[in-house]
Amino acid sequence: MERLYLRLFGTFQFENEGGRVFLLPTKKTKALLAYLAYNGGQPHERAKLAALLWEDSGEMQARESLRQSLSLLRKALSPRHAYALIARGDTVELKSGALLVDAVEFERLVESAETANLGQAAQLYQGRFLEGFDLRASEFDGWVSSVRQQLNEKAIGATEQIALS
Repeated sequence: MERLYLRLFGTFQFENEGGRVFLLPTKKTKALLAYLAYNGGQPHERAKLAALLWEDSGEMQARESLRQSLSLLRKALSPRHAYALIARGDTVELKSGALLVDAVEFERLVESAETANLGQAAQLYQGRFLEGFDLRASEFDGWVSSVRQQLNEKAIGATEQIALS
């Protein structure tokens, strides 16, 4: 089965191993995929996701917007990869490992602390996390900012370790 890649360093890009880019029609659908993929394998309450992305909407409208974004995401995953999106009752998750996510792979490589892996991690770091991605949703933007800072610190640490070896 073909692998799907999600690039969160630099400009958001979702593609298959052949380089075919999957277009997601809304910024909030991209944000939803980024959040679920970065936190892969963890169930998230629908209410939390709705509040994260549609904080200015009423609860009913936010939940409807979430349903629409999930539907768009299922379509983008196509029947071949729809298994990756798991929606059960009040929770939603993206199956861990269903997508190769550059930021997740970066963290895995950095954690090993082996010089070869640190070099691979440095190659993955192709810009800031979700660079230029401004959703104007304070909770989501706060999450992005926090992750950016953590990943930047890890990149600096990895670069320092490479220089010392």
